[in-house]
Amino acid sequence: AGSNWFVVYRPDLRQQVTLTTLTPVVQQPVWFNIATVSGSPVWSRMQIRKPDGTVLDQSTSSVLHYSWTPTETGDYVFEVISSDGVQTITNRVDFHVRQKGVYRALVIGMGYTNEPRPLPGTLLDASSVIEAFRYVTTTVPTFATMRKLEEPNRAAIEDAIQDTFRGATEDDISVFYYSGHGAQNGSLVTTDQLYANRYITPLQLRQMLDQIPGTK
Repeated sequence: AGSNWFVVYRPDLRQQVTLTTLTPVVQQPVWFNIATVSGSPVWSRMQIRKPDGTVLDQSTSSVLHYSWTPTETGDYVFEVISSDGVQTITNRVDFHVRQKGVYRALVIGMGYTNEPRPLPGTLLDASSVIEAFRYVTTTVPTFATMRKLEEPNRAAIEDAIQDTFRGATEDDISVFYYSGHGAQNGSLVTTDQLYANRYITPLQLRQMLDQIPGTK
């Protein structure tokens, strides 16, 4: 999606290459990189169309790169129609255009300040991650929600997961970051002193995050 490049076809009529499945985002250009073997393209037409055959965009020039910006969501087909004067071959890639996803982030730093084994560096980790997210402006959209927790107990983590990622859809991207002690079984270690609440196992964390739609 975005400005990524996809090699979709080598139009030498001797070798057909598996086409790459694309999922671009509406209102962001998708680039197709057309690779050649001999250095001289032989195709006659490249086009974007709907599955019903309606052509939306077309190019007849011998260029190596083709760019198209979708204006609405839906299913589309990109085709390279090539000919050497004797035979004609059509190669296609089917792809789906989706809405631009919303980014949300929950960043947790567990310093265990009042415990025998403090980890002051983890609080710096959390702050650094938040700062990194704030400065990521080229490849990742601005985060709609960005929350940092320091020294939370189990209940605070569970509440923060629900609050931070509330409203997420299948098109959205949710980031959960934790810096702190980990048990031998992979459990997160909270600041709770009661043993039953101190650990969040990988399974328990997965169950919490699985309730959030979209990419995580």
